[in-house]
Amino acid sequence: MSLRLGILRRRRRHSHRWVMDRMSDYLEGRLPPDEAADVEAHISMCPDCWRVLATLRTTLLQLGRLRGPRTESIADQVIERLRHS
Repeated sequence: MSLRLGILRRRRRHSHRWVMDRMSDYLEGRLPPDEAADVEAHISMCPDCWRVLATLRTTLLQLGRLRGPRTESIADQVIERLRHS
């Protein structure tokens, strides 16, 4: 492997890790605009990160649907839904 290829791979992995570390903050809109743009640029070129983002979005959506009365715990709601599925 050439030195240049090794450097490029390390940069890609660094960028990949950097994006993964910021994925939740990105979804919650807590990143500064320049960092959000960097995340979006990486996700547009990285199918792995795109899949992680899509999975996190789906998970958050599904968890949001579990909300019920505040006296009920999420665990109780999950168990109840499993019993009726």
